Parts: sequence; structure tokens; C-alpha cells
Amino acid sequence: MSRSSLSFLNTPPRTQNDINKPKSQATSKQSIDPALVQLFGRSFGTIRTTLILSDGQCPPNVMDKILNDNLDYLQQMLDAYDKKTLAAPPTTMGDKPFDLTETSLSNLLLLDSSVCKNLIRSFKEENVTWEQWSSDELREKIIQHYFEERINVIEILCYLFFLALDPDKVYHELSIEIIQNHFLDDAFKDRIFDQFKRKSQQDVPQNFLDADLATLWATQSIKEQKVLLDLLFLRYAVQSPEQSSHLLLLKFLNHSISTRFGRDQPTDRFLDPFGKEIVSQAHDLSQILVIIILFVEFNVDIILPSAPLRLKRPSSQQDIMAINEVALKMGNDPTHGIFLWIWSSYLSHLQTYFDETNWPYAYQDLETIVNSITREFGIKAFKLNVIKYINLVLTGSCFRPEEPYVTGYKLVFKHFFMSIFEAYEVNHLPDYEGLVECFALVFGEYGPCQEFWEEDFDHPKRRSLLDLAIARFPQQFGPLMRLLTALSANSASAKYVFEFLQSFSVCCYLANDGQINVVESGQYVVFASQPIKIFEDFYQKAITIPQGTHGNIVSLTNGNKIVRWKFNYSAWHLFGNMLESFPMTQIDKSGSISSLSEDTIISRIRDILQLLHTVLTYAPNLVKPFIEHLESREEIIRYYTDFPSIIFAVIKHGFRFLNKISHDEIELIACCLRCLKALLPHFGNEICSYLKHSRLLPEIVTTDGTINYTQSIDQLQYLLMERECISGIYPVTLALLDLVICILSNIEQIELVPDAESPLDVLHSCTYYVMCAIFVSYDHWRYNNSVVHVQVGRKCLEIFNRIMLGCPPGNEIPKHTDPMVSTKESPLQNSLRNNLSKSFLNEGGLYHALPLFSIIERGKEQRHYVERVSNYQMSRDSTELLELTLSFLLRLLKTRIKSAEVSWMEVSLLDGSSENNNSGLVAAIASFIKCTDNLNISILSCELLTLIIALAVKSLPKWTSLGSLLGNGAESKNLINLFLHRLKSEIQAPTLQVAILNFFTISTHAHIGLIIQGSHVFPDILDRKGKSKAMDANSFDSIIRIVLDFLQDWENIQQEKPFLLLATIRFLDVLWENSRSPDNSILKILREDSKFWDNLAAILFGDLNTKILPHKVFDLVQDRLISDVNDTVAQVCCHLNIKARVLRILAHEIYILTSSNRTKDATDFLKAIPSGGLRTIFAEIKDSNKLITWLKDFTSIDYDSTIQRSLYDIRENNFPWLKLQRLTIVCWNEDYDLSHLYGDNYMYDINLARKLLNLRNNSLDSERLLHALCKENHHWSRIDAQVVLLRSWKYFMEAASDRLAGIIWTLKNKSDVSWPILKGIAERIEEETRDGHIIMMMIRDDLASLLLHLLERLSISEEPSISDHTIHYAELINLLHNGIMSVIFPIRESVVERSTPPFHRPLLQSLLLCLRALRNTDSLLSRDASILSGFRYACRSLLTEISALLESLMSRKINDSAFAEDILTLVAILEKLIKPLCSPYPTVWLKILEDHHIIQLLLNTFTYSLSFPWENRPIYTDSVMYFLLSLANVPVAAKQLYHDGIMPEFCNNKLSPALQKGDVQPNSKDDRHQVWCFMLAVVTSTLCTIESKEKANYLRNVLGFVILFNNQIIHALACELPINMPFLEEIQRTTMLFHQLALHIGPSDEIEISHYYRESLTTLLAKINHLFTHPKYTSRMVLPLTPEEQEQSTTPISDGIKSAFQKVMPSIDVTSPGSYEMNRFLQRVQQKLLIITRNILATYIHLANARDVLTMSIPIWSEQRIYFEPLIKGSDDEPATIATLLELMDYGLTLLELWELSLSSNKIDDWQFWRVTWKTTTTFVEMTFVLATSQLTSSFYSEPHKRKDIQDLMTDVKSRMVNVQRLIRKLLDTGARVETEEQELKSVEIVLRGLQQFISKALGAI
Repeated sequence: MSRSSLSFLNTPPRTQNDINKPKSQATSKQSIDPALVQLFGRSFGTIRTTLILSDGQCPPNVMDKILNDNLDYLQQMLDAYDKKTLAAPPTTMGDKPFDLTETSLSNLLLLDSSVCKNLIRSFKEENVTWEQWSSDELREKIIQHYFEERINVIEILCYLFFLALDPDKVYHELSIEIIQNHFLDDAFKDRIFDQFKRKSQQDVPQNFLDADLATLWATQSIKEQKVLLDLLFLRYAVQSPEQSSHLLLLKFLNHSISTRFGRDQPTDRFLDPFGKEIVSQAHDLSQILVIIILFVEFNVDIILPSAPLRLKRPSSQQDIMAINEVALKMGNDPTHGIFLWIWSSYLSHLQTYFDETNWPYAYQDLETIVNSITREFGIKAFKLNVIKYINLVLTGSCFRPEEPYVTGYKLVFKHFFMSIFEAYEVNHLPDYEGLVECFALVFGEYGPCQEFWEEDFDHPKRRSLLDLAIARFPQQFGPLMRLLTALSANSASAKYVFEFLQSFSVCCYLANDGQINVVESGQYVVFASQPIKIFEDFYQKAITIPQGTHGNIVSLTNGNKIVRWKFNYSAWHLFGNMLESFPMTQIDKSGSISSLSEDTIISRIRDILQLLHTVLTYAPNLVKPFIEHLESREEIIRYYTDFPSIIFAVIKHGFRFLNKISHDEIELIACCLRCLKALLPHFGNEICSYLKHSRLLPEIVTTDGTINYTQSIDQLQYLLMERECISGIYPVTLALLDLVICILSNIEQIELVPDAESPLDVLHSCTYYVMCAIFVSYDHWRYNNSVVHVQVGRKCLEIFNRIMLGCPPGNEIPKHTDPMVSTKESPLQNSLRNNLSKSFLNEGGLYHALPLFSIIERGKEQRHYVERVSNYQMSRDSTELLELTLSFLLRLLKTRIKSAEVSWMEVSLLDGSSENNNSGLVAAIASFIKCTDNLNISILSCELLTLIIALAVKSLPKWTSLGSLLGNGAESKNLINLFLHRLKSEIQAPTLQVAILNFFTISTHAHIGLIIQGSHVFPDILDRKGKSKAMDANSFDSIIRIVLDFLQDWENIQQEKPFLLLATIRFLDVLWENSRSPDNSILKILREDSKFWDNLAAILFGDLNTKILPHKVFDLVQDRLISDVNDTVAQVCCHLNIKARVLRILAHEIYILTSSNRTKDATDFLKAIPSGGLRTIFAEIKDSNKLITWLKDFTSIDYDSTIQRSLYDIRENNFPWLKLQRLTIVCWNEDYDLSHLYGDNYMYDINLARKLLNLRNNSLDSERLLHALCKENHHWSRIDAQVVLLRSWKYFMEAASDRLAGIIWTLKNKSDVSWPILKGIAERIEEETRDGHIIMMMIRDDLASLLLHLLERLSISEEPSISDHTIHYAELINLLHNGIMSVIFPIRESVVERSTPPFHRPLLQSLLLCLRALRNTDSLLSRDASILSGFRYACRSLLTEISALLESLMSRKINDSAFAEDILTLVAILEKLIKPLCSPYPTVWLKILEDHHIIQLLLNTFTYSLSFPWENRPIYTDSVMYFLLSLANVPVAAKQLYHDGIMPEFCNNKLSPALQKGDVQPNSKDDRHQVWCFMLAVVTSTLCTIESKEKANYLRNVLGFVILFNNQIIHALACELPINMPFLEEIQRTTMLFHQLALHIGPSDEIEISHYYRESLTTLLAKINHLFTHPKYTSRMVLPLTPEEQEQSTTPISDGIKSAFQKVMPSIDVTSPGSYEMNRFLQRVQQKLLIITRNILATYIHLANARDVLTMSIPIWSEQRIYFEPLIKGSDDEPATIATLLELMDYGLTLLELWELSLSSNKIDDWQFWRVTWKTTTTFVEMTFVLATSQLTSSFYSEPHKRKDIQDLMTDVKSRMVNVQRLIRKLLDTGARVETEEQELKSVEIVLRGLQQFISKALGAI
């Protein structure tokens, strides 16, 4: 069949290698899934949408099944709905409320009951929220659904025909088969026409009139007529002329005449403007149909004179005469003109044919009239202005570029005009310009321009219009330019036009008598007597007709002659010269040169630019040949450096014409911008530079890196405001937007040019202009065409999306699936993105974002756009605009979530208050889930909602109105039902299902209860705190049920939709995490469902698959690379991630199960589990070796550094210009970002890499790099999944160790796996030797953190022996030592260099914990020499490393919290490592400390810490002090402390002035008093332990210390009441110091401090004694400071002690709450006072040589010092006397009585505290008697006059000794109750016995 045939079925079928063919295409032999049939066949609307999308989601075999199931409906079309078997007698619509039943619907719509049944079913499936609607809403919706289904049936047929014409569509073969088998018969054509005719004659039914629905019915009627005409057109389009034997033309023509081709409608009075527009479409379609029916049924194509004679077969005379009869009656209406003209041409062809072949006898009647009626019909047509009428049709809505069948319509008119041209002489036709315009409209965009060059150009008659335009060119400039522009509308045609214009042989131009000479008189042949310059009056340079050129005079005008010159020239050269000359033309010249031409200066240049733009746009490869051809001109104006500079000069000059009224000037500038766009890929830098220095755009000023814009109005903005907005058309604005898009798409190529000016400034100018001059206000402009409104917004959003994507190369519109990449290494792209984000999120505020919000609001009704048949471009562009808007908002908020600042954008989105005008935006976004016609918009809706809620959780955690984001209660329920419906039904759209589940998951995390539950319970089931509310389990049918259904089929889903299964398990994980309550009704059903747990168990205990084979090849699918193992990578990684989530669910369940009872019995724990399936899981874990297996499997990370190194090497060696950062994908969340999925594009965007590499054209190396990138993406996909699994296992182990105590660690055979796990983790840390990537550091950190947690929480089962403990801890320390000392991962990099993550901390803390656990285990470790030796070796090595680390950190003196925590840990470890168990030789470890200057650093640190305000001092200060104290207790270390200057540091620091004044007092907010106590302790310990050879020197320092801080010491010893515990601590430390001084001072030193001993200490003793003897007074004078002390002050003493107190000291109140005179706090006070008293007594025992009394020697007692005079008790402010000592003896006796009475009680909960008290009491009692005896003896000999009194006192002492001895005896007789204090009691007993003997010997019997 010839190409000229109207049948399109001749297109060759698609090849096997067609990359656009979806992978999912199924053959008819494959099994058919009933669920897919239900999904895609639930309504005719769904079938229609699936056919339109043709995206392969519905396999062809399923679609075949659906279509055949509905074949009866399709064959009957509207007749299927017009049956009248009603279910009940009809009644008026408004009589009663409407309910959705067959009877009600049949009555409402007058439909057959069987039809109503199917209609109700499809309606319910399409509208899941129908039950929520009122009766009126339901009635309106069902009518609308019914009308839509009627049209959908016809449109399904239309799309089947359309798909049959397109071999690239998925359902092409299926469509051909169905059409050929069922819809090519003539009866089908008749059925279409009959239904069309019937509809066009029907008026509105009475029942619709009664219900005020007349307009609705009338609009529906004309819609049905229109789609029936579409179907009839397509039916004829697939039919070849020879297939036609049945004539419909006569019937159709008669009907068309009667209705004026559809213009007369019986329902016209009810139609609104929208309906009237469809009437216009129906009229135009009727005109097209008349033509195509004529051509098919009358074989017009093969009767043309140019057709081969052998093929010509005229129709019968009878048929022709029948049409003639009708045509003769036509001619009174403009609608008749088109048919009359084409019929006249047909008769002309027929006449020509029979004139050549002789008229047959059968055609005699026709022969007699054919000549006259042919002329008559033509004259009638011309009188009806047929050309003008055709122009109206061609500019109507049927010929809009967006119409799906526009190519077919234009092809019909192409045949129409070819028939006209072969029948008429073109130069004799009226309205030449109108004919040219009609021709251009037909052959232009989407027209058959290529067919003209390849089929028609060789026929002179067919090209006659073009020849005529050529013959008049350039005198008549416009017609030829218009024709050639239209004939350049595809790549092949553009090439034909380019070549055609390179060589011209005719030039028609004006000449006067002085320029020509006549060759022959009367022959009109002339020659040029001189060179003639074309357009010389208007353009300085165009082209010159050479002298002597011959030509023919074709006409005379105003005394001049128009000559058609014959010479060869290039039209492109002419155009180039005219463009160059245009900037020099005068503005006031019109440019018209004769009455034959209405061309102007502006119009010619505009036409040139339009042609140039068309040619170069459709054939961009012609740019270089075009430039080369231009440069071949003989003369070039040199001040233009390149062709773009000419264009900019034209623009600049064009602005001078803007004061004129004509639209040509605006179109001229628009054409210039379009040409620049076409040239930009080749002149990018030049165009950017010219654009920057022009005044077209706002000027930018950069100050300190900040971009500012001038406020002046630029030229383009002036044109926009003053011309375009007024006229309502925006060619310049649209052209500029296209140019900006092109610049952004070619940034990479522009930057390739060396030493070129950066396009950054001009791009900032463009972005600013688009954002601030166009986008913010375009919604308020006036538009002649609403499509332009949408296009402006769409182009702006395309620009914004390109910037957010990092300006990737390529001309395709950004897709929502395109990932964002990092722009950190791309300054240009990064600057653009940051500036744009800042403008929309922060600086621009509502001003910039309102258009975004407006688009979203308008988009709520997006689903209705596709249903509007009047404007398909509006539908497509509106859909693209909404998709780009949602994509941009999504990308914008992605950049926001990384920031800590809250932007006004999210506040505006989330603020549900009435003051916020945008409070419904989130609900509007959610409503896009209704958009079933566009999957992308639904996915974007879910993604955006997910991100918005994540932002709310992150930045606005206190918001409580998140549950109302989706509207009020009813609105929210409806939306949630829609989400659930699509989640359940969209089984072929797993990406949408994943997006919906992500939305539910993040909503669960945000505690939006309605989202979790569904709509069956309202309001929210979870409140803001996550607490559950009551629910009815029987009605529980929500997201949970859908999830359970997914889990039931988890094996298939994991194989086919792994990301869906992962999203499902992730939802459950988050649900458990946010609902940790055993009473939560939402979880109750799941927790008790054994099948649910069985599925999780199968997932968890299944084989672990981590194997991924290397990929081999790439497939190119829809211009995207996909490797052959991409699906495998996704399956493996999701499999690992799913296991991880199951582990987390089990961990959450452990917390729930143990929330109320943490039993240690395994049987009790298993019984408490609510489900048998869950019980089985825990039993399997507990009784098998799973924990050990998981330790091995789940901690394995397949990291291979060679993959990364290989990628880096390929890039560095072959593509040094390509930075991998440019390809790195940026995601906002690892779980929820759908642009960041496991597989080929996980880390790097290989598709972006392919585009960038294509710019360099290095195919072989490029392929290597792409494969390396893909391999790295697969590598990191698996690593990420393995890390997720490791961390989930870690979380499970932490939960188990925290809550299950020893249950989980004891296996069925009673073996304990806790220590093997600990050891295994430590070994994994030790084994990790792969070269240091951050991921391996993270793994070490995770493992070390888990080890630390287990060490802290893990219980060892069955009471293992202490020996086993010790050995285990020693082994762990050895393993940790190896991990810490790793060469591959030097811990110093983590500690000092601050690697990320800092993996050292848990390692060091674990080491510290192990060292602490080995306290007091020296003897146990010593039993095994090898273990002890290895342990001590590790400790020595660690000591060196830890010292080095500490030296590095402390020398920096950085007040950083992270460093401070590390120093704290390191100091604590050092303190343990110098213990004898770890380092038995102090000289060895001291040498290590000194090598690293540790002691000096510690002293400096201590002093440095005092310079900070107390609240800001480093946290390690206390540890430093305690470590110094530990050193002070070791002789060699004490010596080193002294040599390193401890005393100067203590005497000269920030605290010294206050100490000198005695102003350092206890303070809970600024406790520097604690530091003073520490200083006292260190000084005292050093004095006690320092080697004897250094002691004298050190002693002098100590005396200086005491004298320096004398005021502070005196204040302490004064014990001014009231006091507190810190003050008592200071007194204790002070008395200990004076005790040590007493032991070491010599006679010379004693003088300096003697006053302390003679007055201060004895007076202090008297005050303490008073506190002892007056407990009620004490309870008021000692005040609690800290909260802990305050709590103790209100806590009664133990019951056992309380009863003893009541017997011994009945006067003390120990029972009245709130007024206790003895409580837990006072217990501590009394103990502290005892210790202070002990210190003082020990001091005086040494000073008075009181111990001599125990040697029974009789010294010279008169020479001994008397500190306690043998006097009765004096004032408390005076020094103590012997009477004071006697009272102390009585107090000691009282304590012993308390002890003795409390032994019989078992109700003492603080027995350990009292044991310390009892031990201190024994020492206190012993010292009191020794000191009293000594002092009385000395007084007896030194003061003879007092001997009688002394003897009495000695008697008192002796009697008290007897009482004490009696009590001690009783205590010793109790046996085990005093076992720990037995030695002290026996010691006291011996001492007292010795004292009795001494008294008897020294003083005689008293």
C-alpha cells in the first residue's frame, strides 16, 4: 500500500531490540493473575487509563482477558447503556433520598437493572469512601460516574484503534488483533453513525430537567457525540480504500447538512462555554470526517492525475450522482464550503481521467453535467470564503498540538490540498496569503512535512504553491518563509530545507528603467545594466544581482518593473546579510517596497529567525554546517565576532521598535531568543557572556560572597509588563524560559571551554528574573490562552528542579525519580542550589512560595483534567506542572531537613490554625492519592507527606495538631481509606505501595493514631504520648490487615517486590517501637496472632544470603542504565534489612514482655508470652546455638577496599575532570527516600555519569568507569544492609541482656553462652584488620559499644566461680589490648585526630570496666603464671599507649566536651593500670608516666581547671584529683609528686587567695571547698608515704602550706555552728593532716604550729563532745545541703537500730516523721564526728607519748605534756579536759550498748554502714581510755597538789573500763554476729586489761 494511503497500519512492527518495550510484557501463554484482572478491569475508566498510559503495568495477556470479558459492552457501545428494562417504574429524582441500590439507580438513570449492577460494582471499587457521602452527593457522584463510564467505553475503542496505529506501544499487537476480529465490519461503522445521529438529535430528558441537571446532560451529550466522531475517524483511518464497499458518505453528509455539521444542537440552550467549545470541536471533526469518508469510499487518492493509471478505479455513476444531488442543494451556509471544494476537485479529477481514457457509457449522465457542476461547486465554495473557513478549522481546538489524533487530522487535509492543487491552477486561486497560511498550518508541527518532500515535491502540481512562492521571492518575502518554516517541522525536513536554500536560481525583485535594458522588444526580457542591491533602501547589505543578469518582467507597479532574475545565489547568505544589516536600519521606515508585498523590515527579520530556529531546532546537527556556510560569503561585516553576536545586535535594535503597535517586534525578540537556544550547545560561553553584558536581565552585584540584585527594571521585564501582560500573549517570556532551561542543560559543556568566563553571574541573573519577575506573579497575568498560563509555570518549575538536581545535562524534563546529587565540589551548581533554597525557605517567604501553593490547590482536581476531551495539552501540561511542583517542593524540603533551623515553609505547611491561609495544604497534597491516572503524582504525594511529617517530628516536636493535618474527621477518614485502598489494590505499582507504607510508618513514628488504625476508630487511637485508646477488635480492618496479608505472601513478595516487604516490616518495627505497652489494643491482635509470628520466624531463621555476582552488562531501558544483577542486589540487600527489622521487633517485644515483670526464670518468661508463635521464636533462640551463629553471621561485613581503589584509579587516570562528589546521591533518609534505593544507583548516579561522559565521547573508558561505579554501588548496597543487620542484632542483644537477665544466655543444656559471646565480640574487634574506611570504624564502634553494654548488664548464669570471672576478664583485657593497639586502626587517630566515628571510646570504657572487675583478684590470677604474665604484659603495653594518648590530649588544653570525656576515661584507666595487680613494680610504671610527663600534666591540669567558673570546669577534674591522691599513696610516686612541684601548684592557684582569707565555704553551686579537701588529702597522704630522705624537705613545704592557709584551717577547727557534711569533711581532712604532722615534726617545727595542738584541736574536741552528748541540739546544728542529704534527713533509721535507741536513749525522738532527732542523715553525721574524734585522740596520744602506758614503763611522767587538765568540764568554747574524755567514754559506752542491743534484730537494712561505725567506735573507745590514763598519770606526777582529785578521776576511768569490758565480753559472746569486728573487740579488751595493770602499778591500788 502506498504511503499516500490513509491507513496507518503499514508502520513496520517493533524490533526485538526495542529498548522502550517494558520488561513486564507477558505473552498470552503466561498464566493470568485474577488479582490483576480485578485491579485493571474494575471499571471502564481504569481500562481506559491503563490503555492511555501503556506503561506495561498491566501485562498484555491480562489486558486481553479484560477486553474480551467486556467485549459485549465494547461492541454495543452506548447501546449497552440504553436498554430500558427498568427495575421499577420511574419516579422524579428529587422525590426521596437516594440510596445506592439497583432499583434506585435504575429509577434514577432509566437503566437496565443488569447494567446498574455492574455500574454499582465499579462505582464502589473506584470510590472507596462512598459511604461517607450524603444522599445528594451520592446521587451526583453516581451520575457523574455513569456519564464517565459511557464515554470511557467509546474512548477505550478509540485508544485501541490509536494503539493499533503505533507499533511502539505495549498493546499494539493486541489492539490489531481485537480490531481486525471485531471492529472492521461495516455494521460497526453503521453502529457508530447511528449512535452519533441519535445523540445529536436527542433533547434533555424530563427527569434531568426536573432535577436541574439539564446542563450536565447536555454537556454529556455533546461529549459523547465528539468521542463517537473520534471513533468513526479512527475507524476510517485504519481502512484502506480498496477495503470499502459500503458507503456511509451520503448518510453522513445529509445528517451533517441538517445539523450544519454539528453546529445546531437541540440542547444548545443548556450548554455552558465549555460545552459550546466541544460543539466547535464536533463541527470541525465532522468536516474532517466528510473528507476522510470521501477519500476512502470514493478512492480519491487513486483517481488523482498523478496516480498511476493502472490503479485508478472511479466510483459508480449512481453513487456520484447521489452526492451531486445533495451538493447541488448546498451553498447557502459557510459550513458547506469545504465539501463543495473537495467534491469539485474530485469531479475535476474524474473528468480528467475519463477525458484521457474516454467516457464509459455507464457515465453518460455524468459526462453531460460534469463540467458545469464542477465549476459551479468551486464557485460556490469560493463565494463561501472556503479558504478562510478552512483556516478557522485548522486553528480550532482539533488541531492543537496536544490533540492525540492531530497528525491524522493534518494528514487528511494534506490529501485534501494535494487534490485541490492537482485540480486547480494555484495562481488563479483567491486569497493567496490565506492559502499559504492554511498550507503552513497543515504541514507544520506534527504535520506531514517529510511526506511532502519525499512524496509530493517531485509532482509539479502538488508543489505548485511552493513554486509560486519561490517565483515571487524575495519581492514577496513572507509566503515562502512561512511555507519553508512549516516544511521544516522534523529533522529530515529541516535538512531538506537547509539544502534547498543553499542554491537558489530565481530572484524576483523590483527594478527601475535606469537599472535594466530590454533584450527584445515586446518579449519582456531584460538584463541588468548595473549591479542591483536587493533591499538596499532598508538593509545596508543583503545580496546583489550581478550586472548583465537576465530576467523576465512579470508585472509593473508604480512605474517600476518587477523582474524575475535568473542567477544562482544562497538564500542563507541573503538571510545572513539581512540580519547583519538590520541593526543599522532606520526605525521610521516601514519596509514595504511595493503593493505586491506587505512585508516590513521587522517581519522579514522575524521570518528569517523563525525559519532558522525551526531548522536548527529540529536538526541541531546542522548548526555547524550552517555557520560554515555563512562564513563562506564573500563579504562579512567584521565587527560581529560570531553569529550569536548578530542575534544580540538584532535584539538590541528590536527593542527600539517596541513603541510601535505591531506585535511583530515582540515576536522578533522571541524568535531571537529561540535561535539563541538552538545555537547554545555550540556557542554556550559566547551566549552567556553576551547575555551577561546585555541589559536584558537584572544585574547582579556580589559583595563578600553575597549575591545582591539591582532594583532597576531590565529590558525583558519592561517588555513583559508593558507589552506581554497587556496583550495576554507571552512569546518572549516563554522563549526566555526555554533559553534558561537550555543553559542549565548545557552547563557542563559551557564549563568545558578553557579560559572561558564563568556563567555563574548570568545564571544568577536568569534565576532571579525567573523567580522574582515571572514565577511570583504569573498567576495574576492576563492570558488569551489558558495553556500558556500552565506552560509558564511548568517551565519555571522545570528550571527550579534542574537547579535542585545539580543542572544535569540533557533536554528531557526532570523526572521525580531523578536523584539529587551533591554539588559541594561544583561551585556553580552549588551556588545556584543554595541561593534558590534560601530564597524559597527563608528569605523569600510566602512571596515566593504562594505560586507553589496555588498550583497544589488547583491540582486537587487533577484527576478531572485527563477526562476533559477539549484540551489535551492543558491536561498534559497541568499534570507535568503539578508533578514538577511536588518534585520541587520535595527536593526543597530535602535540603531543609539537614539544617537545624526551622524554615517558615514547614511552619506554613504544618500550622493548622485558622490564621494560616495555607493550613489545608497538607490535606491537598494528601488528596493527590486520588490521582489514579498519574502514578507519579500519587507517589510524590506520599513522599512529600512522609518528608513533611519527618520535618514536624524533627523540628516541631511540641506540635499537637499533626492529627488534623489531613482535614477534619470525615475528610481524614476518607483520605486514609483512599490510601489503604490504593495500598491494597495497586499490586502492579510496588513503588507506590512502598511510598504509602512509608507514609504510614512515619505517621506512626509521629504518633498520628488515625494513620495507624485506619478510619474505623476516630478520633486518634494513639495520643501524642503514644498511649493507646480503646478499640473494637472486631472492626479492626486497616493498615494492619493489609500488612498481615503481605506477610502471608512474604516469600513471593521478597522475590518480586523486595522493597515492599522491607517497607512492610519497617512499618511493624516502628509500630512496636512507638507502642511499647502490653495493653496497647493496636498491638494486641498482632501479638496474639501465631501466623504472624510464624511468618517472622520463617524470615528470621531462613538462610542468610549475601552473595551477589558481579554484573556483566547494562540494559538501556527508557534512557536509563540497568545492570543485569540490579534486581538481585535489591533482593539480597532487602533480605538482610528485613532480617534486621525482625530482630528489632523481637527486641521491642522483649521490652513489652518485661515492662511489668523482669523474671529470671525461663519457664515463667515463656509462659508470659501471649502467642505460641512468639514463644516458639524465643525457645528456638534460647535452646539452639542461634546467638553464637548470629554473632558470626550478623557481624560479617563484606567490605572490599580494592573495589573503591579500582574506581578511583580509573577516574584519576582517565577522567581527572570528573569528580565523584558530582555523582554522589544525596538522600534525606536511608529508609524513606525513594531516590536512594539498593542497586545500581545506591551511592553514585550512573545515569548522570553516562550523560557527563557522553559529553567527552570516550566510549571505551567511559564504559569502564560506568561498570566501576555500578560495582561500587552494589558493594555499598550490601555493606549498608549488613551494617543495618549488625546494628539491629546489637539492639536485640542489648535488649536481651538488659531485660532478660540470665534467661537468654542459658541454653537448654544449661550451658552459658554469655562469655563466649563477649569473647567473640572482642575477637571480632581484634580481627578487624582491613584498611581503614569509615565503615569499618563504625563497625568497631558498634561492636565495642555492644561489648561495653553487655559487660555492664549481662548476668552470668548459675553463679559461676570467681576464678572463672577473673580468667574471663583477663582474657577480655588481652583481646581489647590487641584491638586498641591495632596498626590498621590506630586508636590515636580516633582519640587525638577525631576520626569519624570516634570508635575508641567504647573500647576504652570496656577496658576500664574489665579492670574494675579485677579488683581484689590478685591471688586468683596468681594461680596461673602464664595468664598473669600475659595479663601484665598487656597492662604494661596499655599503660604506655594510654599515657601517650593522655599526653596528646592534655597538652592541647582544649575545653571540648568530647576531649574531656576521653581524658576522664584515660585517667581512670591509668589509675587502674598502676595498681599492683596490673603493675606490681611502681618504679616501672612511674618511669612510663614520667616519659609522657603525666604527673606534671595532671598537676597543670588541676591548676588549669581552677581558672574556670565552677559550672564550666572540665568533667575530668575530679578524676585527676583522685589519681593524684592515688599517686600520693605510693612512696616513689609521692616523691615524684614532690619533685614535680605539687606544693607550689597547691599554694599558687586561682583558689589560693580565697584560702588565705579563709573564705572557702561549702556551696552546692560552686563547691571549691571540695578541691580544698582534696588538697588536704593529697598533702597528708604524701607526707605519710614519702620516702624518709625527702621527708624533711617536704615537711617544711607542708608547714608553709599550713601557715599560708592558716585562716582557712583556723576557720575549720573553730567549727562554728551550724555546720554541714562538707564542713565536717574539711575538719576530718584537717585533723588527719595535723595527726601526720604530729608524727613527723621535730622540736624546731613544733613552735610554728604548737598553738593548733594546745588550743584549736582541744577546743574542737570539746565542741564535738557537746554534739555527742546533746543529740537533739546536734539535729538542729548540722544541716543537710544536697538533695540526697535532705532525703536522708527525712528517712527514719532502721527498725532494728530504732528499738535499740529507744532503750538506750529514750529521750531521743526516733519515731515522729518530720521531727526525727535521729535519722539516716544524722547517722552519717555521728559517724563523721567519730572519725574526727578518732583523729584528734590519735594526734594527742602521739604528742603525749600515751602509748607508753601500755609498755608498763614508768617514765619521767612529770616531764610529759599535759593537754587535758584534770578538771571538771568547762565551756564548749574552751579546751577539752579530762572530764571531756570521761564524757567521750560514756558516749562510746552508749554506742557499744546500741551495738549489743541491735545484734538481736534482723531489721537493719544498712548493716554495712553500722559495721563501719562499730569498728570506729572500738578504736575511739580504746584511744579515749589510753589518752585519759596517760594524761591523768602525767598530771599525778607533775601536780602533786592535785593527786586526790586525780585519783578520783582515775577511779571514774577505771569504773568505766569495767563497764566497757563487760559489754565487750557480751559482744564477743555473740559469735558470728560480730565476726568481722572480733579482732578489734579483742584488741580493746587487751588494751583495757593492760591499762588496768598499768594503773595498779603506777598509782597503786586506788
